[in-house]
Amino acid sequence: MNFGNQNQAMHLYQNPGYNFERRKRQTLIVDVNDTENLHSLTSATDFSLDLFEPLLIDKESEIYLDNFISFGSNISNIPNDSAFCLNINEFNIQSNVASADKDDNGNKTTVLFNKLVIPNEHNSTTDLFSAIVHKGKKYNYVCDINPCKLGRISGKITNLAGSPIFAGNNTSHTHIYLLSGFSVSQISNDITIGEKITFQSGFGTSSNGNITSISPLEVNALVHSAPSAPSIVFASDTANLVLNKIVTLSLRLTSSGVTPIILNPGDTISQLAIGGHTAATGTIQESKTISSHTSHINVQVNVTTGAFTGGATATNTNHATPPVTTPGITINSATNPTMTAYVTNGPQVINVTNLIPAQLSLIEGDRPRFISEFTIISKE
Repeated sequence: MNFGNQNQAMHLYQNPGYNFERRKRQTLIVDVNDTENLHSLTSATDFSLDLFEPLLIDKESEIYLDNFISFGSNISNIPNDSAFCLNINEFNIQSNVASADKDDNGNKTTVLFNKLVIPNEHNSTTDLFSAIVHKGKKYNYVCDINPCKLGRISGKITNLAGSPIFAGNNTSHTHIYLLSGFSVSQISNDITIGEKITFQSGFGTSSNGNITSISPLEVNALVHSAPSAPSIVFASDTANLVLNKIVTLSLRLTSSGVTPIILNPGDTISQLAIGGHTAATGTIQESKTISSHTSHINVQVNVTTGAFTGGATATNTNHATPPVTTPGITINSATNPTMTAYVTNGPQVINVTNLIPAQLSLIEGDRPRFISEFTIISKE
């Protein structure tokens, strides 16, 4: 048998274009998020993370960026926030740059030099508390890497100016809030991105059901809010902000000789919808006793719905089962909170009177985070 001729015939059915060894591939996921004590994203400082297990690169390889996802990043509606500038210390990124930008001293900026630039595709306020995919296309070349063993990944991520690209550009502001529910004319002037706003009142922090007022509160606007806009988005250095819904009601008895009314923390007090007044309810914040000899008494109430107004009859609902309603209290007057805000050293931009407890809502976003996935492919 002529095996030589048989081998030559077999070659007719082989594809010589796919004769190669399989190249080794590895995946590296970098997951960075701010915590209560570490704020590398909102302060634009270095992060440093230990790998779950060491990454062994035994051959000269190429690194590619597969995808990049962020949460709590700035909206890309100003030039400096149009892209992320990422540096990984363990990667030998060699990217040159030609730029007209200069630093405060008039020198050419080096922010983009030897960095990875990733377009910021966060361009809508509706995605404020959503994850944003900025890089979904596979295999963007990053750099080459020599054989090594990696146990830690460190670096920094900023905007194009070297400032934070999460929770605004102020390095001390680490928390994002959405304040919504404004009606027409309550936002009276234009609020621009990055503008410093001072709230004279209306906010506090909550602990064990008690609200501690913060006055004044200074924040930075994260998005543009035109006059008569329904909401504003801002960043603050204070965690767990709440709307200060505490009002002081001056209550009096409508007649003498009634059984003393005892108000306990957690009891509810409601205003009847009479005379065209809007009904309101609230939770008693302190213990008080209204006797038949009391002409009036001041009580702190945390308003849950509506806005109390003077001159309407109110009812007190105690914590009985079922609840017992005791009529006979009249709201003599109500000191409602007024939320007033100014652009720092500038004009008034927000004016909300009486309706803040019932009308507005405040949502705090989760802490900023970004996740990037890299593929490492050996050259051999």
